[in-house]
Amino acid sequence: MVFISVHHHLQYISFLEVPKAEKTPAVKEFVALLPRPNYLLLKTVVKFLTMVAANHKVNLMTANNLSVVFGPNLTWPTDQQAFEICAFQVPIAQLNNLNNFCYRLIIDYDKIFK
Repeated sequence: MVFISVHHHLQYISFLEVPKAEKTPAVKEFVALLPRPNYLLLKTVVKFLTMVAANHKVNLMTANNLSVVFGPNLTWPTDQQAFEICAFQVPIAQLNNLNNFCYRLIIDYDKIFK
C-alpha cells in the first residue's frame, strides 16, 4: 500500500508552494484527504518514526535522517504503466520535496495527527 497515491499527487504538489510558516497546517489538511486506510497506516508509521527520532542520541537517526530514508517511500505509482514511466526517473528536487514533507510529518506529528 502506498501512503500518497497518484490521485493525491496534485494536492501534494500544491503543498510545495506553501510558505514555510504555513507548512504544518497544509500537511495536516493534505493528510486529512487521504483514504482512511492510508491515513491510519501513515499515522502508525510516522508515530514509530517519532519514537525513533526521540532516541537519536543513541541511534543517530534524527528526524532529518529518517526523512531521507523514508521520504522517497511515501509514494509510488500504483499501476504498471505509471511505474514504467516513473521508475528510476525521480528528479532529485522531487526527492528533496518528499524528504521535507516526511520531515514535517515527523517533527509536527502531534499537530498533524491529533
